[in-house]
Amino acid sequence: MVFNRFFLYNFLICFCLFSFGQEPGANRYADSLQNIIDSTSDVKFIKKQKFLLGRYFEERDPEYAKEIGLDLIENYVKKDDSVGLRKAYYILGSSHNMLGDFKTALKYYSKIYLFSKGRKDSLDIALSGHLLGNIYMAIGNMTLSQDYLLEASFIYNKLGNNAQKAGIGNSLASFYSDLEQPLKAEKEYLKALSAFKKLNDSMGMAHIHANLGLLYTEMSRFTEAEFHLLKERGLNAAFPTLTEMGYHHDYFGYLRQHEGRYEEAYKAYLKSYEIRKNLASTYDICESAISIGEILILLNRPKEALKYLNKVFEYEEHQSLHQQERAHRLLSKAYENIGAYKTSIKHHKLLKVISDSIYSKTSLQTIADKDAKYEKQKKDSEILLLSKEKKILESEASKSRIVRGIAIFVIVILLVGGVLLLWFNSKINNKNKIISNALKDKELLLHETHHRVKNNLQMISSLLNLQSNYVRDDSAREVLKNNQNRIYSLAILHKNIYNGDSLSTVNIQTYFEGLVDNIFSAFEKTTANIIVNIEAKNVFMNFESAISVGLIVNEIIGNSVKHAFPDQAIVSPKINLVCEEINGLYQIEIKDNGVGYDMANRQSEESFGLKLVELFSSKLNGKVSIKSNKGVIFKIDFQKQST
Repeated sequence: MVFNRFFLYNFLICFCLFSFGQEPGANRYADSLQNIIDSTSDVKFIKKQKFLLGRYFEERDPEYAKEIGLDLIENYVKKDDSVGLRKAYYILGSSHNMLGDFKTALKYYSKIYLFSKGRKDSLDIALSGHLLGNIYMAIGNMTLSQDYLLEASFIYNKLGNNAQKAGIGNSLASFYSDLEQPLKAEKEYLKALSAFKKLNDSMGMAHIHANLGLLYTEMSRFTEAEFHLLKERGLNAAFPTLTEMGYHHDYFGYLRQHEGRYEEAYKAYLKSYEIRKNLASTYDICESAISIGEILILLNRPKEALKYLNKVFEYEEHQSLHQQERAHRLLSKAYENIGAYKTSIKHHKLLKVISDSIYSKTSLQTIADKDAKYEKQKKDSEILLLSKEKKILESEASKSRIVRGIAIFVIVILLVGGVLLLWFNSKINNKNKIISNALKDKELLLHETHHRVKNNLQMISSLLNLQSNYVRDDSAREVLKNNQNRIYSLAILHKNIYNGDSLSTVNIQTYFEGLVDNIFSAFEKTTANIIVNIEAKNVFMNFESAISVGLIVNEIIGNSVKHAFPDQAIVSPKINLVCEEINGLYQIEIKDNGVGYDMANRQSEESFGLKLVELFSSKLNGKVSIKSNKGVIFKIDFQKQST
C-alpha cells in the first residue's frame, strides 16, 4: 500500500494553506527577524516576530521551532489570549509532527480544534481538523481520520478557497487509497492536480504528482507512475530540500521494486535511508527501514532484513499502526525464510491483531456509512440552495405581478410555470445522476469486496501451508495440501471477478488456466512434465456455477497430476480439459492418458475428492460419469442457470 509514503506530503499541503505572515524565501529572512527581536524591548513586537520565526523553522529546524513555541507560551502569550495560544500551538503541533512525534502533535492540534469550535471559527475548525485527520490516517485510526477529513471537506466546499479544496481533496484521495479504493483515489488526485495547476502552485502539483506515482505503482501502471515521479522531481528541482530528496528516492525505489528491478530498488532505498538518518522525522526513518527490510527479503537476504525491520519498534513517539503492521508482516516472512517458524508465527499473530484493529468489519462499515452520509449532506446542501433560489424567484415574480397588473400577471404565471418545469426537470436529472453514481459506487464496492475475499482466502491458504510444516504425518499433510488447493481455487475465482469487466459472469478459459497453474505449482510440476490443453474460449458462467465447477476441476486435475503419471510410466503425459456450452447445456470433459483409475482400490482422501466431485455435480443438477480406458475420462453435464 502507499499510505505511509505520502503522509508528509499531505501534511505539507495542508499546512501551507494556513499563513500568519509572509512565506520566507531565503535564510536571510530568519536572520532579519532575529536581529529585530534582539534590537527591541517592545514585547508585543517581539511576540509578533517570534510567531513568524517559529513558522519559518517548522520544516527547516523543527527542534528550534519547538523551543520558540514553548518560549511564546511561557513568556509572551497570556492564558486568556486564545488567538495567541492557537498560533503557538500550531507551531508546536507542526514541529512535533515533523519530528514524527504524532502523540504530542495530536495534543496541540486537538487544543486548536476545541478553541476553534468554541469560537465557531469554521475555517480554523477545517484546518485543525484537516491536520488531525492526516495524523490519524498515518497512525492507523481510520474512523477518526474520516471524521475530521469529511468535516474539513464539508466546510471547505462551502467556505474555502481553491487551494484549501485541492488540499483536502489530496488527503481524501490518500484516505481512499489506504482503504484500497484506487479508482476513487485516482479521481480525487486528478481533481486536486487540476486545481493546483489553475493556481500555478508548483509545490501542490509536485506533491500530487508524487502521490499519483505511488498510486499507479500500486495499480501496476508503471509507465504512468514513472511519468508522474519525474514530473515531481522537475517541479522540486528549483528549491530541492533533503526531505524531498529522501522522499523522491523512496518513491523511485518503490516503483523499481514493483517492476521487479530489486537491485535498483535497494540502491534507491539506501539513498533515502542515508538522507533521512540526518533529518528529524523518526517516522520517515522507519519508512525507509521497512522498505530496505522488504527489498532484502526479496533479494533472499532475510537475516540482514531483520536489523532494519526491528528499528520500527525502537521509536514510540509516532505510534503508527500502519508501520507496525507492515513490520510484523515482513518479520514473519523473514523468520519463516530462515526457518525460525515459532518467531514467524508470533509476528503473524501480532500482524493479525493490528490489521484487525485498522480494518475490522465494524470500522469498515462505519467508514462506508459516514462516506454515504457525507455524500447525502452534499446533495442536500445543493437542493437547499436550489430551494432558496426558487423562493427568491417566486418573491420577485410576486412583486412584479402587483406592480404591473393583471395583464402582466398572466405572463408572470407562464414564466413561473416554465421556471418550475425547468427546475423539476433539473431535479429529476440530478436524481438520475445520483442513482447512476450510486450504482457505480455499488459496483466499486463489490469489486473491492471480491478483492478482500480473495486476500482473506489467500491468507487462509498461506496459514494452511505454514501449518503443514509442523505436521509429521504424510497423510495429514496431504489433507492440508488438498484443502489449501481447494481454498486457493476459490481465491482465483474472486481474483478473476475483481479483475474482470463483469461482476456476474466468469470467463471460464481464464479461470481454468489460473486453476491449472496453481495445481502445477502446488505439486511442483510444469508443462514440460505434463502437457495440458484447455479449450473453453468464449464460455462464461455465473458466479455460483463457477464456484462448483472450479472445485470439481481442482479435484480431478489434482488427482491426475498426483496419480495418473508415475515416474516414466507414460511417454507423453497429457491432460485435456474441454468446456462447451451447447443450447444452454454445459459439457465438461477432463481426460488424461495416464495409468487409469482403480474404482475398487481408492485411498480415503481420493474417495473424499470423488465425493466432492459428485456433491458439487449434484449441486449443479448435473450428471457425472467416469471411464477408465487408457487413462481416465470424467464427463459432467449440467444446464445453464440464470445469472
